[in-house]
Amino acid sequence: MNLNEIKEALSKATPGTWKGKHAIKPYITVFTGVADEVIATVEMRNNLQLLSNAPEWLASLVSQLETAKDVEHELIKMCDDYKRQLEEAQKTLEWYAADYNWDGILHGTSEIHVDGGDRARETLKRLRGENQ
Repeated sequence: MNLNEIKEALSKATPGTWKGKHAIKPYITVFTGVADEVIATVEMRNNLQLLSNAPEWLASLVSQLETAKDVEHELIKMCDDYKRQLEEAQKTLEWYAADYNWDGILHGTSEIHVDGGDRARETLKRLRGENQ
């Protein structure tokens, strides 16, 4: 069973508000515009509430599940964006940490001197969304 099967079954069910009726043999009715029409009988009285509310409850659960799936997709996208940002920041930090970029630091000729922090500033701008 999947969500589409539930939605299809709901679309084929008798439309209207289902109401459980207590009698010697409990039954479920739906108002058809003229009168209540019996759409099902229930063998066990304790099943009446569940069965008479099934369409409304299922429709609500389907809606909540679809909303949750939309939120899940947004969260996955956000996580992918954060992962990309983390990788970019890590790459910049690794550049600054690399020993070869510090060669010539005492003479002012190292890659660190040449860079002057530009790489870090540009990375921060991108991470803050300032370069978009």
